[in-house]
Amino acid sequence: MPFTQIILQSLYLPTPLDKLLFILLYLKCYPTYDLQGLLFGLDRTRVCRWVKILLPVLEMTLGREALLNNLTV
Repeated sequence: MPFTQIILQSLYLPTPLDKLLFILLYLKCYPTYDLQGLLFGLDRTRVCRWVKILLPVLEMTLGREALLNNLTV
């Protein structure tokens, strides 16, 4: 696989199912950006961008805010 194709693959989540799994995993497990990037083949900054893009889309689709659990220690 050419280097440029590897770089381009690391920028995108190719299918809608990948995008849905990405944001649902983020909301359910709340992994670090590094771990999420490792699981999906993205770097930390790209994970942050995808979360900022996909979270509002999911909230609009559900018709409500997708809130993370507020845990107090």
